[in-house]
Amino acid sequence: MYYLKAFFNSFKIDWLQKQKNEGKKAANYIILFVLLFSAIYAGYFANRIPEELTKVRDEVFLQVPDFGADMVGGQLTVTDLEQPFVFESEAGEEPFKLVVDTVNTTTASIEDVMKDESVSTVLITKTQVSIHDASVGKTTIQQFSDFPDISSSKQELLAWSNDFLSKKTTFFVFLLIAWFVIFTMSRVVYSLLLSLIVFVVAHFAKREEWKFGQIYTVSLFAVTAPTIIGSFVALAGVHVPYLYTVLTLGLLLVVVFYKKQGIGDDKGMVEEDKK
Repeated sequence: MYYLKAFFNSFKIDWLQKQKNEGKKAANYIILFVLLFSAIYAGYFANRIPEELTKVRDEVFLQVPDFGADMVGGQLTVTDLEQPFVFESEAGEEPFKLVVDTVNTTTASIEDVMKDESVSTVLITKTQVSIHDASVGKTTIQQFSDFPDISSSKQELLAWSNDFLSKKTTFFVFLLIAWFVIFTMSRVVYSLLLSLIVFVVAHFAKREEWKFGQIYTVSLFAVTAPTIIGSFVALAGVHVPYLYTVLTLGLLLVVVFYKKQGIGDDKGMVEEDKK
């Protein structure tokens, strides 16, 4: 019951101030909070990702004839497919481009076929696959020499993808672990840095009644509102740089510097100086 009340009270400045010595409760709360949000995100994306991947796969396969693919000794051979094969899609939130060229004797680079870095691009050649993720501006290259010898076809790939994309439970478990790690780093570990900044500011402002550990304890409760606000903004498709950082820092500074008359320090608040 305490942790449910803590969730709703974490928006209140005076309540946050009173929690500065509740280190154990703060640790339990942040674990439950991170687990809850990880499950929500995992559930959302476990339903969305397979649907989006299925749309892309179906769109690609409609334009691809039956083909055969053999990987032997780290070299890929694709038959019954006119190459270079180029597929481009403007559907969805991000444009996508796929290029298959396993017959060119000179290995092309993804920069040669990408042209526009804002387009997510996949280039498959005889010896490697290059993937450019436009959302993060990163390109990765995987050599086929790391793969075992395999043979496949369009129908086999279609059957495999149907089986893979139908396993939403697998997606959920994987995403749950991934989001738990992400939220732990961005909420628990990152809060150490934000608390240190607030502690330094408080020290120079002569608010020495606040110790670093107390500020960090409060921060584990205070991440609630910025996380919820940031999540709704992100789901709305709006990108606001440093939104979470600004909101969390601002809230912690308000908690540390806010004074309310008639409440003592032993209750986590500083009594207003009498003039």
